[in-house]
Amino acid sequence: MSVTAYVMPLSNYLSGYFDTPDRPFGDRDEGRATRRTPDEVRQGIESLLDQLERLLAFRPEWDDAGPVRSAVGFSIEGFFAPFMEARRTAYRRKMPLLTVLEPPQIWIPPEFDPAVQIVSPWSPQTEWFVASSSRVHSELVRLLLAIEGEERPDLAEAHRVTGELIKIAALSVEHDTPVIVEI
Repeated sequence: MSVTAYVMPLSNYLSGYFDTPDRPFGDRDEGRATRRTPDEVRQGIESLLDQLERLLAFRPEWDDAGPVRSAVGFSIEGFFAPFMEARRTAYRRKMPLLTVLEPPQIWIPPEFDPAVQIVSPWSPQTEWFVASSSRVHSELVRLLLAIEGEERPDLAEAHRVTGELIKIAALSVEHDTPVIVEI
């Protein structure tokens, strides 16, 4: 089992028709999200924005056009290493997002504090966590600084994955594009 983190417009992800750096468009049938019509994509995004507006008290905006910026795959153990380390040390280091986020997740560029859990408008049997890319980035940087000083071999994977996730969150903020994390 693996976890994939995409930096891409949500409309691309929801349509199911997209290229990634590691999987050309011609390989679209294997492992892709369900195909949706443009109307279904628009309705899904509107429903998501409506839920977020009720929970955050503002309607978030981001760039929902353009190419896939990144698609990175992680082993499930590797992906969870930074989150597990954040939970393990939660009594001394406060990282409220890293201690609660579970896939599937969407990191969106607008700034807000909490991680919110929503019912997926495009898959009602699934709940997604939504967090701010910049807040996740900030917590990942703090975690990386904290574990860099520790000489524990068991932190090698957490260190590597934290560095990769920092790049992903920074790319999201730089391009004003969501990160979609799915198992």
